[in-house]
Amino acid sequence: MKISRFLPKTIGARLMVAGGMASALVIGSISLMAYHKGRSALEAQVEAEAFTEVQTAAAAVDEALNRLAYVPRMLAAYQAGIGREPAPNLESVIRNLLRRIPAREIFGLYIAFEAKNAYDPQGMVWMDRASWPALRRVDYDYHDPANGWYARAKAKGSLHLTEPFFDRGGSDHTMVGITFPVLVNGEFVGVTGIDLPLTEIAGLLKSIHHQATNRRASAASEFLFLAGGSGQLLVHPNASLLLREDFAGTSLSTLPQGARLAAEASGTTRYRGADGERIIFWAIAPTTGWKVVLDQPASLVLAPVHALAWRTAAIGGGGLVVLLALIGFIARRATRPIVTLEQAAKALESGSFRVAELEPLTTRADESGRLARSFLSMAREIQAREERLADWNQNLERTIEERTADLRLAREAAEEASRTKSAFLANMSHELRTPMNAIIGYSEMLIEEAEDADQPDFIPDLKKIHGAGKHLLGLINDVLDLSKIEAGKMTVYLEQFAVPAMINEVTATIQPLVDKNANRLVVTCPPEIGTMRADVTKIRQTLFNLLSNAAKFTHEGTVSLTVEEIARGDVDCIAFRVTDTGIGMTPEQVSRLFGAFVQADASTTRKYGGTGLGLAISRRFCRLMGGDIEVASAPGRGTTFTAVVPRMVADAAAPTQPPFAGHTAQPADAVPRSPDAPLILVVDDDPTVLDLLSRTLNREGYRVRTAANGAAALTAARELRPKLITLDVMMPSMDGWSVLTALKADAATRDIPVVMVSIVDDKQLGFALGAADYLTKPLDRDRFTEILAKHAPLARERLALVIDDLEDNRAMLRHALEREGWSVLEAENGRAGLALVTDHAPALILLDLMMPVMDGFEFLRELRARPDGRAVPVVVVTAKELSPAERDLLRAGVENIVQKGTVSHEALLADIREKIARPAPPASLRTP
Repeated sequence: MKISRFLPKTIGARLMVAGGMASALVIGSISLMAYHKGRSALEAQVEAEAFTEVQTAAAAVDEALNRLAYVPRMLAAYQAGIGREPAPNLESVIRNLLRRIPAREIFGLYIAFEAKNAYDPQGMVWMDRASWPALRRVDYDYHDPANGWYARAKAKGSLHLTEPFFDRGGSDHTMVGITFPVLVNGEFVGVTGIDLPLTEIAGLLKSIHHQATNRRASAASEFLFLAGGSGQLLVHPNASLLLREDFAGTSLSTLPQGARLAAEASGTTRYRGADGERIIFWAIAPTTGWKVVLDQPASLVLAPVHALAWRTAAIGGGGLVVLLALIGFIARRATRPIVTLEQAAKALESGSFRVAELEPLTTRADESGRLARSFLSMAREIQAREERLADWNQNLERTIEERTADLRLAREAAEEASRTKSAFLANMSHELRTPMNAIIGYSEMLIEEAEDADQPDFIPDLKKIHGAGKHLLGLINDVLDLSKIEAGKMTVYLEQFAVPAMINEVTATIQPLVDKNANRLVVTCPPEIGTMRADVTKIRQTLFNLLSNAAKFTHEGTVSLTVEEIARGDVDCIAFRVTDTGIGMTPEQVSRLFGAFVQADASTTRKYGGTGLGLAISRRFCRLMGGDIEVASAPGRGTTFTAVVPRMVADAAAPTQPPFAGHTAQPADAVPRSPDAPLILVVDDDPTVLDLLSRTLNREGYRVRTAANGAAALTAARELRPKLITLDVMMPSMDGWSVLTALKADAATRDIPVVMVSIVDDKQLGFALGAADYLTKPLDRDRFTEILAKHAPLARERLALVIDDLEDNRAMLRHALEREGWSVLEAENGRAGLALVTDHAPALILLDLMMPVMDGFEFLRELRARPDGRAVPVVVVTAKELSPAERDLLRAGVENIVQKGTVSHEALLADIREKIARPAPPASLRTP
């Protein structure tokens, strides 16, 4: 087969394409060469113009100063003709010279004599525009070498140009001086001089620059400036850089590329400015030694180059467009058979293929004919295979249904396993912490009894038991927290709190650990850091972990805690930075730092102890709140941990569950109101709640005023000074906690009692009744005692009811209460507790939540539904790990929520003693 018969149909088209590509390459090469050549010429031309402008300005400055220098020369020649003594008519000569010279060019003219001094009336004859036509008084010693205008002219014996100076009390302008020695027969007699305002030099530069920029299209951001021989700026469009009364001026070396400007007599350089790349050209004035500098944007210099580039690209692009159009025309003709085959392929795919569509192509002898015949053969094979695939699909569908059923069963099994794990975590939280409560509680009781019985030998061992129990409780908490995080069951409980107050609590707790290794704790937390909305318990635990690690790995050093506000993107964050001067870590150790049960290395565990859980949990806490922990460390130099948390943590899954149901607050019988009745301010955004509360309080005999939002509430509180405020927690714009903070920060309202009000599901059900306080096991004894005193002062009958299903817990609580002077009743479940309330009317109830027969939640509902139980304060004491929904159920009636294991008995009793001093509100107002 000869190849020649294919040439007219295929090879020709290929040659056309090859020719087009070759033409494009030639056009592109010629355009590129022309562009480079033109660019070099244009850049050289622009640079030459810039240097011409700079050199012209330098020559003009020299010419202007030489022209004005004739004045001191003339005065010196006149005095030389008179002799060594001052000419009798010097004052008249100076006055006439100043009269003939424009004020903008010369401000002052003077002559000083070597044989005289400053106190001699003829020592220096000085007149300027401020004193003219009178002489100006000289109040300094011009013989002092510090006065360069005199000393330099004397030393040089020729014309001298001074450094710039600011004329205080005269012109209040920046000037330079030109001085000239007075010589009589070669003997130095004195110095003459003039003071020149730099405004004249500035105007000269501006005029020269204006003439040059008229030849350019745009010169808005280019400018000339002038520097003296010492490098100090004399003229500059930015007046803030120049010498003035309260500013010593700017040195040339401080400007961009200033070192090169100061070192070289002339040249050009580039720098990156705020508005992009800029080019500097400079030259030195031969006579004065001053430097004239032209600063202009590179865009002005390169504008002609860019225009050339656009013209070259347009010409080359036009040629390429024509060529591509020609190639496209040829390609379309060459690809028509391929298009026909493509349409046949689509028809084959849709099942509408007909053999007749390809018959014209199959008769051709070129490549397209062979391709059409091959395609036809393939189409027949595909149709045969589709028939076989139809049979296979029926079997495949049955197989997929069977596999889907298996996957569904596997998913249900996995979900059941997840539910089982969640239930296991909840049960283990309670079952592990409950016995630890007995160990820690009874060890504290035994320590107290040993102290009372004067048996100090037992105390060290008992303290070891107590410390080991606390350590084991902390380990249990860490393991359970980590398990909950990994299971996706850890929730974030958000609340508004003051950052400085939280930092004070953390540092007070950590101080003993810092002192243990003879370290110094430095805390930096500005009061204006304000508040944040986050999970305060998790932030407190994170800071405690970071600070305890820093104290543990640092000996006789410094541990620092710095709190500051930062921004991450558009999110306002609070950064807690913990820095120590301890042992530090290598990069390899840092890379393993946040793994669970992992420390820097095995030697660290042996020497310092620990489980390696603290940092892993802390980082996951921060990430749950949308933040993170960063670390920077160097071996032997210390470590810095930075915990970053958003100031307002987003509530991604706020729990929504109504409080205790089954009870509606019933209004008391109406009581006549008098003008002297106490005034109550009711704050709520819901009109229904405002009406309900107002009616209830009116029937109790109170006067009522209402406010529908936080801002109105603050205004009304300041103006009305009510006896009490009921405040809704959840309000738009400004919630109840923010209003409460503002009330307590204002001296006019800080003493007004405030009752926080929480509403049931659609609020027509009335006010939910909850606990009056909340504590967890293990108990902090001091805090516990103060809460008792808060809700039942000494004036009351001190009878407490303890409701708990575990006898050990009841015994421990009884012991703590009786030591504080209380009488105690016990009940093993909520049902028995209600019976004792009916018979004995206790002043305080201590309530566990997880009990058989009747749990703590049901007990609270029943208690608050009874008239004799509405005002009894209840302290919840539980080992149960509460969910956010359960916290919300108890929130309205709880003053304090303490996570188990975070405080000691002493701290607990101290807090209770502080709260017990406050009187309880009336029963009708104790609405959760």
